[in-house]
Amino acid sequence: MKCPIISVLWLFSLLCFPAWAQQPVPPGSRWLDHLNKELLPFWTNEAAFGKTPGAFPSIRCDDGTLYNERKPCPEIGANRSPQERYLVALSRQSFGYGVAFHLTGNRAYLDSMKTGIDFIRQNAMDRTHGGMAPTQNLSKDTWGPAPGLRTPQQLAYGLLGMSFYYYLTRDPDVLVDILAVKNYIFEKYSVPSGALQCAAGLSSGEYPRRHAIGCAAGPNEHVLGLACSNPPRRGSARVESKPSPACKSHDRSVLFTRRKVVFSIGQSTD
Repeated sequence: MKCPIISVLWLFSLLCFPAWAQQPVPPGSRWLDHLNKELLPFWTNEAAFGKTPGAFPSIRCDDGTLYNERKPCPEIGANRSPQERYLVALSRQSFGYGVAFHLTGNRAYLDSMKTGIDFIRQNAMDRTHGGMAPTQNLSKDTWGPAPGLRTPQQLAYGLLGMSFYYYLTRDPDVLVDILAVKNYIFEKYSVPSGALQCAAGLSSGEYPRRHAIGCAAGPNEHVLGLACSNPPRRGSARVESKPSPACKSHDRSVLFTRRKVVFSIGQSTD
């Protein structure tokens, strides 16, 4: 009974409020204005880049300045430690520079993105236990927490920047790390039904409630940008000798190799 009611309400809304269904998509110039005038001033000031290349600070005030625990800005408040750097923030900021490059073709943004990706790969990648470490303690220069305390949401968001960087550049070394973390996520957090747990090694009784964002973010983040053409059959991967026409049509992509791995998640239906 619910479906017919929803359908009637949807039709009623279209008839009574037709403008809702006819909103035009903003022109390209509006997107570029939004990027250049409203977003980039915050992400391209000196404080945004940090002192070490790619070590972007995770906590900044609305005016772009670094957080000062002695004089905290009101929008953040007290009780926040500036002595931590977060993988999720690093990855998202790197992704943002990639979007800026994708929209403008300005190589400086791709260079900024690469510094973030290099920092993540050289520091946050856990090459001993697998996966990635989501938090850096700046005072001790250590990464944590222990593998059992990490979540697939953090790991998936950690792949956001790397996945988009691979989409733009086809850097084969980056793809190796992406697939390593993807495999780790499915090995450590999957259950027999095929779903992903929100933490490793939990029984249903230990964690009865699962947060949608924690479990649903993963597929979006770590698959983003891996393929630039129609995917192959489910659960397969192939290597093509040339980029697809869709990839070649964007002349802002920097191709490190003309070989492309097309990858899809799932079980083969063959």
